[in-house]
Amino acid sequence: MKSGGEAEVEKVRIAYDEFADVYDRRYSGLQGEYYKKLEERYVLRYCRFFGKKVLDLGTGTGRFAFSLSDTAESVVGVDISKKMINIAISKIEREKYVDFLVMDGRYVGIKDDYFDVVVSIGTFEYVKNFQSFLREIRRVLRPNGELIFTCHNVISLHLTKFIRKKTRYFYPARHSINDIKRQLQLGGFRLVDYYSTFYFPGFMVWDIYEILSSDFLRYYFIKAVVFLNVLLSRIKFIKRFGGQLIVYARTVQ
Repeated sequence: MKSGGEAEVEKVRIAYDEFADVYDRRYSGLQGEYYKKLEERYVLRYCRFFGKKVLDLGTGTGRFAFSLSDTAESVVGVDISKKMINIAISKIEREKYVDFLVMDGRYVGIKDDYFDVVVSIGTFEYVKNFQSFLREIRRVLRPNGELIFTCHNVISLHLTKFIRKKTRYFYPARHSINDIKRQLQLGGFRLVDYYSTFYFPGFMVWDIYEILSSDFLRYYFIKAVVFLNVLLSRIKFIKRFGGQLIVYARTVQ
């Protein structure tokens, strides 16, 4: 019988194998531009990737891995879903080569002190206890290594459940910034900074988006949402209530 943690990992693997063929649609068109502005823009601003070795943990179909490969010395993308990795491999271009591997993020088969940066977008949403992941991330990071990851905010999701009982996506793990800071410290990391993305909440954005009748209206609606997000995230108290937290941490020596 599998342990609770192993069972949860297996559920995630099965779900993403089933979802793999349509996963990229979420990041195409104006909707894709929305996610790019709210996630990619701020992940890339935290760290100078030029000349660095980067691990993209939970790479999916390689969206971030390919972006990082523009400046990094090398990028390795790993994911537990074989189907997602196969799609990522099918996208490889000669000028943007990335190594893609099927791996469980808790057991990365790469030597110690190899990477300068680990990026993990959309993985810690499924992790209730960070420690098994943080131990492995710390092992493969060089001294003073950098970690950037996303996590869904328990405060935000608690607020939205009073507005709508069922959210569009289900995330089994939710954390506050204080909990994240505590788990990072236990795992040998220190929190450097964090940024919030606001979906106001998410289902409202996409319900309005789908109602709008033209790409013109949708384009300016997304621009307005992104602009409001930037304003809110600059206010220290308010950014604690963002739907998604983008966390930047470093190893502690």
